[in-house]
Order: sequence, then C-alpha cells, then structure tokens
Amino acid sequence: MASSATSNRLNTTCGTPGYRAPEILVEDPKYNNKVDIFALGCIIYELVAREKLFHNDLATKGYGQSGIISAIRWPETDGDSKTKLLFLERQMIEIDPSKRPSSRDLSSIRGDFIEAYTEIER
Repeated sequence: MASSATSNRLNTTCGTPGYRAPEILVEDPKYNNKVDIFALGCIIYELVAREKLFHNDLATKGYGQSGIISAIRWPETDGDSKTKLLFLERQMIEIDPSKRPSSRDLSSIRGDFIEAYTEIER
C-alpha cells in the first residue's frame, strides 16, 4: 500500500510566478542556485522600471524559448551607475544559467549596485 502512495506523488515547484527561471518552468532536473540569480535580476528590473519584467510564468517560458521579452521597456539611463545596473540585470536574466553571474560575482559589486539604486531613487 505504501508503494502505491509514493508512485502518486504530486509534482510541485517552488518560487513565485513571474520570477522563476526558465529552467524551472521546463522542469530541468539539473537546475542550481543560478535560478535565484535569475529571480534577483527580475527584482532589480522591477525596482528600476517600477513594473514586473515577467507578469506570469507563461511570459517567462516564452522568453526562455525565444530569448525575446515581449513589450519590455528598459528604463532610460542618464548615469553611468544606472547603465552598469541595467547591464548587470541583463546578465542575471540570461537564458543560459552558466552565463549568469555567480553570487560571488554579485557580492563583489554590491557597492556599485547600492550606488546605482540610490541614484535612481533621486
């Protein structure tokens, strides 16, 4: 009886719709911590643009398949820090997880991030 129960497992994923990395949505069993880097890239975009990058998982999945973000409006940049921040954000939402920066890469530039975000809020 117990073996019958284990064969009927539910398929679950974790994460918030619109912030999950494409590799989670296609149920790639080899995903790693780079899914969190992707989510952080989505959050950074939202902080800068004041709107969500992907409004649902379908939009994220479409991006993962095509590399195109529908109706994206990159904020205009008027400072070097903002330009760096948006460049970093684009790297963080790279479709190929191996091309996304590591958490170590991000921790080494956290001062730049804080400076850029402070400029945006002015």
